[in-house]
Amino acid sequence: MFCIVCGNRYETNANFCNKCGTKRPEGVAEAQPVVAVAPQVKTPPPPKPPRTEEQKAKTRKLVKIGTSIVAVFALIIAVQASLSAVEYSKYVHPGDEKGKSIELAFDGDVIESITEGRCDFASLYPSKNDVRKIEKHLDLMTAANSKSNRAIQSYLRNASYAREKTNQFQADVPAALVDAFRTDLIKVIESNDKLDPKESDEWLAYWEEDLAAEIAAKCNVPLDNAEWAENVNRFNAILSQLKSKADQVPWYPEGYSEWSSDSTLAWKWYNGASCSSSFWSCWHVKVITQSGCPSGLYGEINIMDGGGTVIDYTNDLIGGTSPGDTVLMEFTATNDSAETGRLTELNCY
Repeated sequence: MFCIVCGNRYETNANFCNKCGTKRPEGVAEAQPVVAVAPQVKTPPPPKPPRTEEQKAKTRKLVKIGTSIVAVFALIIAVQASLSAVEYSKYVHPGDEKGKSIELAFDGDVIESITEGRCDFASLYPSKNDVRKIEKHLDLMTAANSKSNRAIQSYLRNASYAREKTNQFQADVPAALVDAFRTDLIKVIESNDKLDPKESDEWLAYWEEDLAAEIAAKCNVPLDNAEWAENVNRFNAILSQLKSKADQVPWYPEGYSEWSSDSTLAWKWYNGASCSSSFWSCWHVKVITQSGCPSGLYGEINIMDGGGTVIDYTNDLIGGTSPGDTVLMEFTATNDSAETGRLTELNCY
């Protein structure tokens, strides 16, 4: 490294220039000489010696042995395939022309012996009482469906049976009939020399419809619950119509009207009360509050003469009310010309 003032080279490890005394800059390392490195030369591997005749003969022998083993396996596979084909051809299989009829394995006597004394299928079918009930309920619901929406609403509240029904009886009756005797039917198939025991389940599925028909005939039961399912569907359809109509009924009782500027208030004129004073006339209005008026209910009536002209007004204020409360408001008139009144204001606070 050289001095930045006089250009003199610093002595190794010296902190000051020995010519001008300038301090050597800190943190600057002494330049190191560059050493050239010669490239590394890879030595190629020595060539493999040529194979001897003995090694070549050994390789040929191994190839022959491998070829022989492959040939043996191929022969075994071919023999097995041939045996499987012979075994397969011994039997009739599902889908074959000969297998279309269940008489290949079953006849009436076999089915009768299997089902004898075992035809209790009460859980598969609705009872006569079940049928009578749903038919009666269908008649009642049909009659209710022709009434007013409010009458329908009342009907649904009181008819405990008016609940959506599910088909609690076996939908796939044929499968259930066959499954009830599966073990015995499988034994018959497995004992038949014309049928492969390994295909017993396939045969049972293939003949399910015919076997179910034979079992139903021997047990004297129907093959389906179509009539019951139809009644259940009709029941649910009518019930849906009834609920839709009931949902259209307003929240307030019949005879009331919804107040135009507040849908939570309903009102009607009421003539069943006397005025609180005999010195003047009055009007009474009943009001129902759906959500309640915790701070009070205010009402106002315009008073009109016989010609329909507004000549005065009157009002009333009721204290706090709870949801669903019905209150009676009284509007007095001291004007002798008062003939009629028109409710003009209802405010809930």
